[in-house]
Amino acid sequence: MSANDCEQVLTPGGMRPKCAVQQVAASQAVVGDMSSPEPMHVAAMQSATPTGTNADPEGMQPASAAMATGATDEAPAGMHPNAAAGTLAAPAEAPQAAAPSADAHVLTPGGYRVQSLVHHIDPEHVLDLASGNIRQMHIAGHEVRDFGPLLLRPAGVPLMPGNVQRNPDRLPALGSGWITYASWTNNSGHPVARFATTWVVPPAPATDHGQTIFLFNGIQNSTMIYQPVLQWGPSAAGGGSYWSVASWYVDGQGGPAFHTNLVRVNAGDVLVGVMNQTGQSGSKFSYNCQFTNIGNTSLPISNVEELTWNIETLEAYGVQQCSDYPATNFTAFTGIDFQTSAGRPAITWTATNAVTDCGQNARVVSNANPGGEVDLYYTTRVATSASTASINSDGRLETFIVATNGGVWNIWQTRAHAGPWSQIGALGGIVKTPVCQALNTDGRLEIFGIGTDNAAYNNWQTHAHAGPWSGWNRLGGWVSQLAVACNSDGRLELFGIGSDGALYNMWQTAPHSGPWSGWNRLGGVVKQICVSLNTDGRLEVFGIGSDNALYNIWQTRPHAGPWSGWNRLGGWVSQIASAVNSDGRLEVFGIGGDGALYDIWQQAPHSGPWSGWNRLGGWVKQIVPMRNSDGRLEVFGIGGDNALYNMWQTVPHSGPWSGWNRLGGWVSQISAALNSDGRLEVFGVGSDGDLYNMWQVNPHAGPWSGWNKLT
Repeated sequence: MSANDCEQVLTPGGMRPKCAVQQVAASQAVVGDMSSPEPMHVAAMQSATPTGTNADPEGMQPASAAMATGATDEAPAGMHPNAAAGTLAAPAEAPQAAAPSADAHVLTPGGYRVQSLVHHIDPEHVLDLASGNIRQMHIAGHEVRDFGPLLLRPAGVPLMPGNVQRNPDRLPALGSGWITYASWTNNSGHPVARFATTWVVPPAPATDHGQTIFLFNGIQNSTMIYQPVLQWGPSAAGGGSYWSVASWYVDGQGGPAFHTNLVRVNAGDVLVGVMNQTGQSGSKFSYNCQFTNIGNTSLPISNVEELTWNIETLEAYGVQQCSDYPATNFTAFTGIDFQTSAGRPAITWTATNAVTDCGQNARVVSNANPGGEVDLYYTTRVATSASTASINSDGRLETFIVATNGGVWNIWQTRAHAGPWSQIGALGGIVKTPVCQALNTDGRLEIFGIGTDNAAYNNWQTHAHAGPWSGWNRLGGWVSQLAVACNSDGRLELFGIGSDGALYNMWQTAPHSGPWSGWNRLGGVVKQICVSLNTDGRLEVFGIGSDNALYNIWQTRPHAGPWSGWNRLGGWVSQIASAVNSDGRLEVFGIGGDGALYDIWQQAPHSGPWSGWNRLGGWVKQIVPMRNSDGRLEVFGIGGDNALYNMWQTVPHSGPWSGWNRLGGWVSQISAALNSDGRLEVFGVGSDGDLYNMWQVNPHAGPWSGWNKLT
């Protein structure tokens, strides 16, 4: 063997001599006696279970950790994504990267090692260690290749992540190796029978610096790690600027590494990585690792040490900036199913955040078994208290988040009326209540918030439907609530409740532009306000008076004063929201003293008299009215069980109303927007402090999607 053959290369277990990394072909297995001082080798032998099959023996479906939707009666502890279940057709094999020289350092999901130690194992081959050597065996029973003995390490200490080897010739700007992960050791006394995890292939990174991202569930002992791996970027198995999958069996200290074919997959595909025990002979065990329903990803091994340390892991190399990670907030590892020979043990996952230079972290969402969930974040996780939904002038929804510490963030669709959604972005500032928003007539979104000094502030996009944002600007005053609308001449107008309880307004002095007018007092005493634009161009403001009755006040001319003075519409309401019917009549919704929903409306377009209050029923805590693209108003409310409910007009701008329908989940605050393709979308803050969304799957019609986690 030449000196070059043992140059250090990268594998999914760290750096090791290239001469110790072997490829396991189909119908072959790793063979060896793990207790023997002799190294392992690969030899041909009959696999304990057929390889090359695409079917999971039990069938694996993505499982939500706690989210209930539809007509379920129980309010779950928190919302979780309803990943679309189903099978994947076997994708075409990804093109392989150009093979490096035998002494080059190459990457695996265990670090770098020399190329000669990394070995591709074809389908219908097994790695067997019965003899003490690693032998590649064909399932027909004959030996294909002997890779020699495997150096064993003392038992009791997990191989990874301490043994991951970095590339000595490449120093990335950001951290590498195991970035963040969750782990659990099987000390039940019963060997693993099955370990399965479901996750969705994330969006591609926004930038490409030749980085490699590995995502996997895996099991290891003190010498080797066994793992079904999702990969972005190049590795010793091939790959490039796309997602692909392979199964790996890797030593962690520069020793051999074995992998199956690399198979290309696409963002949005649902993956199920499964490791099954297939046999036991004394103290030696046999396993199979594969991606369910993806052909040529099966890597059987036999007669190895028991695998006991279980992980859900983000591993990365060559990351130069935070945008080199997938362009999403996190990847949810869901439907975790761990079985031993005695059944399903209780699991307590432990999160470890080894590298946090971009805010990366692992979050244990649920220790359930089956149905557990671990979320691996590529960026800072923001605990949310409220959201405000809006739409950009290019048709992309954008949602503004107020964190539990008052900080303001935004997240947006990356395409018109479609995901994936962006990573969360920081807009700075500290606000006391949810922000309100409006779209300027030149296409720029603008948001308004109340600062810690109770003054009003604004922040705006500097270009149509795009950042960067201006930063917060102080508009002054002392306000306890804000509402904003766009005048018919293109000037935004802001309304606030002053320290004396009166209504105040201020406005842009030119369309979509400042300077602002300064605050003007409109009087009255109000507890809560909302505003709508009449179809004749006049703004109208509604407020809850000190007697809890509804009052209204309006411009007497389109986009101009003087204002009318307050008019009493009566009733007893604790919360109000207004909307415009498709025939031009304003309609106001309120929560009555009995918790039920009530409505009142203009009897003619942009004009009174008003109808008087009508009881729509139910019991709701918060309401959001929206207008469907077919002209029917729809109201969303949070029920007494904290689930989301909706009800709607059965014909455009008219009743009768549908009655309440339960959409499920557990939410503490909601907002909504209309997609540019005509589908309503609702955003809710779950009991876990994460932001979720759900949407109509057809324009102005159900069924609804079920809840999806965004942050």
